[in-house]
Amino acid sequence: MDDPGGRRPGVVTAVTLTIVDERFDQTGTPRGLGLRPRNRQDGAMADATTVQIRTSRIALLASLFGLSFATPLALASPWLVWVYLAPMLVTIWVVRAGVDVDTDGMTVRALVGSRRVPWSQVAGLEVDSAGRVRLVLAGEGGRAIRLPTARARHLPVIAAASGGHLTDPTAKPTP
Repeated sequence: MDDPGGRRPGVVTAVTLTIVDERFDQTGTPRGLGLRPRNRQDGAMADATTVQIRTSRIALLASLFGLSFATPLALASPWLVWVYLAPMLVTIWVVRAGVDVDTDGMTVRALVGSRRVPWSQVAGLEVDSAGRVRLVLAGEGGRAIRLPTARARHLPVIAAASGGHLTDPTAKPTP
């Protein structure tokens, strides 16, 4: 049955979409997702521009599936309880590994351990062909630290959170 406007119910004739990237404000500064104040390792309180780049928590589902598939094997013999280790390591890595960026420097967190690198020790960022990002250190012969969860798509967010220490390589030059 047609409605008074001559259209059939349930049929969309035209759609106008407006895509808004709510992760950035009008000036291009990151906000919302990934921006939260936190205590830094040195005990100082970080400001609101600290960006945390982490693996999506959806990856915890893989750990849950691994745990459920390991259970029958682990219950078969007391010697096979070690198969629980792999899902537990995945869980710890998803929760812990990542990069914290603020105006003072970067903190790189791995499965075990972390390292705080001030901007004065940073020569730049390096992106490989797979989109993985490495932090190149100044004064250490070009030694690089892999940023565990950062990818090329995170470069604008890292540059904005650095407070001008890094430039956004994806930004369009102003005429």
